[in-house]
Formats: sequence, C-alpha cells, structure tokens
Amino acid sequence: LNDPNDPNALRCYRSREWAPPQKPTISISLEQGQVKIEFTGKLQKASSVLGPWEDVPGATSPYVVAPSEPMQFYRSVQP
Repeated sequence: LNDPNDPNALRCYRSREWAPPQKPTISISLEQGQVKIEFTGKLQKASSVLGPWEDVPGATSPYVVAPSEPMQFYRSVQP
C-alpha cells in the first residue's frame, strides 16, 4: 500500500472534513446605561488602541461593564 517504488501499489487515502476556523466577532452597544459587549472568541481590553492587550478574566458573552471606568478598548481574538 502506498509504495512509491511500486507502480502497481494500491494508493490509499483518508477522507477528512475540514472547516476553516471562524473569525471572532464583536458588537458593542449601550443598553440601559450599561456597555454591552457581545463577542465570539476571547475578549481582551487595553487602555490604548495600540495596547498592551490583556485577556478579560472570566469574560462571557454578553459582557456588561459600567461606563464609569476610564476609557477602555475591547477586541475579540481567537481562543
């Protein structure tokens, strides 16, 4: 089987389904005075759009934060 030196060798293949990884998504809205962040992937935040970025521990979607914090930037990345 699959002998590259034998032209009469039986060629064997294995079928495998592959799906490309899903890109993370993020949506930010203001609801009832709270910032609501819906996301897929892992949520990160930074005080500058240039970073440094850090994971938001225990963040699940939707993630709600009070707008009383200093300016924050959020992004969603692959887990």
